[in-house]
Amino acid sequence: MLAHQRGPRGFGHSRLAQIDFTKEVFQPGCGIGGYQRLELEGAASEAWQDAPGVLSGSAGVALTLLAATTHIEPHWDRMLLMDLPPGAPTVGAPSREP
Repeated sequence: MLAHQRGPRGFGHSRLAQIDFTKEVFQPGCGIGGYQRLELEGAASEAWQDAPGVLSGSAGVALTLLAATTHIEPHWDRMLLMDLPPGAPTVGAPSREP
């Protein structure tokens, strides 16, 4: 994950804020594992729906929370093409060259 690559200085605050938000929206007994996805149905309506997927569903929530609770770099990010080799610069990162 990018947070593991950049370390606590790169995404520390936003990562913690996102984890706090994820805990706040948890609803036991609702959806899959306590989470649902908001579906926009047209311009004026929206509905909460069960979503098991990795990209925007409960599986993705579980993988993200698991990655946030350990210092072991997750490897599931490869399927999202988000895997970065150690030391690779990221977009917007300061250059390491003199």
